[in-house]
Amino acid sequence: MGTHRPRVLVLADVGSPSYHVGDEAVGQAAAARLAERGLTPVVVSNGQHLAADYEGLEVVTGPPLPLDRAELVGAHRAFAADPAAAERGRHGPAFEAIARNVGAVDAVLVAGGGNLASAFDWLLYQRIAHLLLAQRRGLPTAVSGQTLGPVLVDTDITELAPVMGAARTIGLRERRSSELGRRIQPHDVTADCLDDAQFFGPFGADEPGAGVLSAGGAPRTVVATVAPPGPHVHPGEQAERFARDLVALHERTGCRILLVPHKGRISGAGGEDEAVAEDIQRRARCPMIRVEPVTSARRAAEAVGEADLVITNRYHPVVFALARGVPVLPLVEDDYADARIDGVLDRWGLAGRGVPVRTLDEGEITAAALAVWEERGAYVAHIRASAPDLRAFHEQWWDALAARLAADAALAVPLPWLCRPRPLPAPPLLAGLRRRGLPALRLTGELAQLRAELLEERAENRLARHNDPNLT
Repeated sequence: MGTHRPRVLVLADVGSPSYHVGDEAVGQAAAARLAERGLTPVVVSNGQHLAADYEGLEVVTGPPLPLDRAELVGAHRAFAADPAAAERGRHGPAFEAIARNVGAVDAVLVAGGGNLASAFDWLLYQRIAHLLLAQRRGLPTAVSGQTLGPVLVDTDITELAPVMGAARTIGLRERRSSELGRRIQPHDVTADCLDDAQFFGPFGADEPGAGVLSAGGAPRTVVATVAPPGPHVHPGEQAERFARDLVALHERTGCRILLVPHKGRISGAGGEDEAVAEDIQRRARCPMIRVEPVTSARRAAEAVGEADLVITNRYHPVVFALARGVPVLPLVEDDYADARIDGVLDRWGLAGRGVPVRTLDEGEITAAALAVWEERGAYVAHIRASAPDLRAFHEQWWDALAARLAADAALAVPLPWLCRPRPLPAPPLLAGLRRRGLPALRLTGELAQLRAELLEERAENRLARHNDPNLT
């Protein structure tokens, strides 16, 4: 590369008003991996990032794309028809910022924060626009550690497929994403990888799971991260349920329970997961259950590493727990969550452990957590056997990705091959709870697809009427 350090624009959905631990971890991890390999990351922020998280890095901002789907798709189509006009502000401030940011770099990387799915179409089209403009300017582009779908409507596939095909690499972090990616773009551009933040944050000097094995017969500290429920459950009902189960777990084991929110407003409590955690704590009325406010992604990862057991319905606490050998009970709310959470477990040879939370009866969260704890010896041994190869793969992945993003790199730079560890069967209780809940879980996926298709049809009808006022 000589003395020139190629500048790489990194998109990871960081700097949102509500601090998102997982997205911030991905942004920081991706930037660090590129910098370690002689590239200069330029991180795209939504404007409210913590300066300490990106100290020493260049950060750029830009306004968001429209949230209304018809406005969003219409604006993107106008941009795609004449992207050069974005520099002159003809497509609005959001596309003008995209043109300005892409014009100041040598390559573009879409990292794992913010998924490529129709449910998050404003993020999907933001990423498509960056890739499209960079590719038309002849810049190298790549995607790493992404989830694709599982819900993608035809309109979105039509826009996404060409920029996928023109990228140097499309790295997907779950089996279902990889299968969908190969259907959308059959030629050899997609590849299996790990989450960008798989080995993010502080690690102790001990082997993974050393603290867990020294705990004795019962967990000393349990970290619980609970996201707000979907529309099918009242927030108070969810909080009451978790409060009862966590109190029961404390009474059974004597453990202390630390509620570690995954999303919240750094300036004060009350944002999203923090509000849920505080409600659980109030209802539990137990001094051994307390809340640790959101402070940083690194601290959230560190808290997981200090635990003996993790209970969560969020994705990245599972990622953090796996890398550190901490037993984890993954609770999945719907098919989208299952695609991601069971996907990361699959990368570690631990598929089939995500427990559908909608079909659990009273006390079954406690029972499932105890089943995970009883398996800790086999689990830690499995993680210790798997981690060296997965960590080596992750380093090789970033070596190859950095080379492919360098302006002078040949596309022949080979990508490493991800070999999954030999599977460790799930504890019988978890396997049974999963079997019982899978039909309901799959139904949520079918409903999500139908909803996305309905929104797509409505948006297309609105656009047609806008383009031809004679239509009724």
